[in-house]
Amino acid sequence: RIAPPAGAPCIRIAPGTRGVEIRDLIIEADQAGRSACIEPADAELALVNSYVRYSGEAAAVFVSGGRLVGRQSTIEARTNDAAVLVDTAAVDFRQVRIAADVRGLDITPAAGESHLTQVGVVAEGGTLPGSTGVTVRGLRSGGGKLVVKNSYVGGWITGLYVDRGAKLDLIRSRVHARRGVISDWGEVVVRESAVWGDEYGAYFAGGSPVIEHNRFGGPRGGLLLDRQGQAQVQPNYLYPQEGRSSWSYGPA
Repeated sequence: RIAPPAGAPCIRIAPGTRGVEIRDLIIEADQAGRSACIEPADAELALVNSYVRYSGEAAAVFVSGGRLVGRQSTIEARTNDAAVLVDTAAVDFRQVRIAADVRGLDITPAAGESHLTQVGVVAEGGTLPGSTGVTVRGLRSGGGKLVVKNSYVGGWITGLYVDRGAKLDLIRSRVHARRGVISDWGEVVVRESAVWGDEYGAYFAGGSPVIEHNRFGGPRGGLLLDRQGQAQVQPNYLYPQEGRSSWSYGPA
């Protein structure tokens, strides 16, 4: 068990460090202030069968460069920042639960692919304005892709937000939020997933999203596509409510 003094980080990993594994630990930072709990920089870190609980003003886990691996772990954060903030690093999470108030995972993937597999990203105070489960950001060149498989994102205002130029594959996953998936000219594939929005399921502002064999639903439309985009759409199930069509074409 690790519990640092008020205002201090839990674990810092020096740049260039390789092969760090945190296993079978409870890590608590209840008065972290402006310090992140776990902060690797250009390092390789694995978080295995561990529990991180954070309350402060920064991210619970802040990764800059390098690689972050998560297995059978839980990260809970009470902060206005993201629970997990990843800046140009590779992520490989499997059977990880992320719970937060405002933002779950905010990631700018490094070159190649980052993966979330059997991951839950849930809001514990998801009615807060602007709360977002997963935010995927892009680089001007050389950015990587986030692949989300067999995962759940739920309880947020926005489930997944894909920034301009970012890359996301959402495969066989479930999203339930006020607005399920929003893409601002990102490179997006949504396949064999269930996306429900209490307002609308998914909105693609442009680009060429690939949308195949999904279930979409929401009172304002299950699937909304801007006229500027060139979506590649294969058969999808669309669920209307209150007699309104679940398919809309044009600006939301």
